[in-house]
Amino acid sequence: MFLGIWEPLNKRNETWHYRWWWLPSANAPTPVWHEVGTAIPPYVFPPGEIPLHAENGPAWATGSAAGVMVYDKDKSIK
Repeated sequence: MFLGIWEPLNKRNETWHYRWWWLPSANAPTPVWHEVGTAIPPYVFPPGEIPLHAENGPAWATGSAAGVMVYDKDKSIK
């Protein structure tokens, strides 16, 4: 699961960004959110391939304003 929070980048609220978080498993006994990175406009999700540590091994995420896709090393969608 991904969560993006729109927040100010500086104390004067002049520049804003999305800070993104990744929850590998909502079923874990103590779920832990991991920071994915930030996206500064015009991006909504951090650009490029974002490495993730998933239950089934390493994975990568890529996203946009329309959604996020997660895939494994063979580029098959999770």
